[in-house]
Amino acid sequence: MFVFNKLFLRKALSKIGLINTILFFLNHYRSLVSEFKKIKYTDQDICDEYDKIISYQQKKIVINKNNPSIDVIEINKNCNLDCIMCKTSLSKRPDFNMSLNLFENILKKMKRLGLNFTTLHTIGEPLMNKNLFKYFELLRKYKIKIFLSTNVIPLNEKNIIKLLKWTDIIHTLRFSIDGATKDVYEKIRLNGKFNMLIRNLDTFKKMNNRIIRNIHINSIVSKDTEKQLAYHLFFYSNYVPMENIHLSLIDGLSPDNSYFLGHSSLKNHIVSRLPCSKICSHIKILNDGSASACGRDYNGDLVYGNIAYQDIPELLHSKKLEELAEQHNNRKIFSNSLCVSCYKVDSRVNNLFKLFSNSLVARYKNNWNVDLMQLKFNDFFSLFEKSIPSKNDFLRIIKPN
Repeated sequence: MFVFNKLFLRKALSKIGLINTILFFLNHYRSLVSEFKKIKYTDQDICDEYDKIISYQQKKIVINKNNPSIDVIEINKNCNLDCIMCKTSLSKRPDFNMSLNLFENILKKMKRLGLNFTTLHTIGEPLMNKNLFKYFELLRKYKIKIFLSTNVIPLNEKNIIKLLKWTDIIHTLRFSIDGATKDVYEKIRLNGKFNMLIRNLDTFKKMNNRIIRNIHINSIVSKDTEKQLAYHLFFYSNYVPMENIHLSLIDGLSPDNSYFLGHSSLKNHIVSRLPCSKICSHIKILNDGSASACGRDYNGDLVYGNIAYQDIPELLHSKKLEELAEQHNNRKIFSNSLCVSCYKVDSRVNNLFKLFSNSLVARYKNNWNVDLMQLKFNDFFSLFEKSIPSKNDFLRIIKPN
């Protein structure tokens, strides 16, 4: 008699090349697609999740050489915007599109290892690449799906028509948007026009008509946006389900930390990113084929190999990568390293904020009162201003007034 078990399932998925895709997706994009569905939002569930977050301790970085993934392929690094928290104009790396030959070479190496999922985004805007759909042809040829991120400004009717022809490779479409009013949006998204953003969102909604279903919006939370978060969720829920709008406390995205340090909503919780969990098995490929330890490597400071002439397993055995992981684990980074000046909001605080905002959406989305919900966001920032509050105080600001 046939007996079904997990080991059989894993072997079967591995044979058809799905196991690495599933593992990659679960590990790398959990915050985008699964958090809201996995966590139930009863009082007890919230308390249990609070305890998990508070008790979490950073694990030692171990380069996972058994389950590698190419989680970023930078087909271009240019961007139509120069967002105040990113400042992509600071990047000194050469600005050119990845050659199609190199891109296909990468896809071949991925397929040999059964890797079937990646993203095309680092610090640039993929829709600015004039050859974008030629890359899509290769992705379709090798049956590799992608996570596609755009700031929406280039998402005009012409590009929408083209994108809708590639639903077999676009697994997830993300809109990166900050600010729900013209003044806030245009302050943060430099060179962006709010009326163009809304026009493109309206056009996409009408033309898409649920053809692409897995759509998310990612937004930062800073001093500039924190007073309109409830309205932000309400306003953009016209385009995606409210639970698909992901709010994250701003961290040090750029080599220039001035905006982050000056506009963080919770300055007392800013910490060094060391050790950084991004240094493990997730390889970031830059436009020249260089393998970097960081998806926001503006100047190529964290490059440890090149996929143009090295196989994926060889990259993960790089001595330079191992030394970087050791430096992170020992918290002894060379003074000239990009990692020295990389900061974030304490992960516990950031995760508690996500739990808080997700809980509000889960409980109140069908009866969303912008003014009342904004008072709850205000309570969160007041409660967390100096330290992490008790579980009871945290739960109190989520409950109905």
